[in-house]
Amino acid sequence: MNKKTITVKEFAAAYGFGVTRSYELIKQDNFPVIYCGRRILILVDQLDDWFAQHKGVRF
Repeated sequence: MNKKTITVKEFAAAYGFGVTRSYELIKQDNFPVIYCGRRILILVDQLDDWFAQHKGVRF
């Protein structure tokens, strides 16, 4: 079974971002993220669509 969500640290490692930049990205509008108390989970299946919609945008 593939993971449906990943943590911010896992996202940073998988996509080559630093942890600080990753936290900045998840604050962007419509970023596929779920907040479970203090835990931040990123929806893996929606990440590629989000990046495609924001191609060429500077953050």
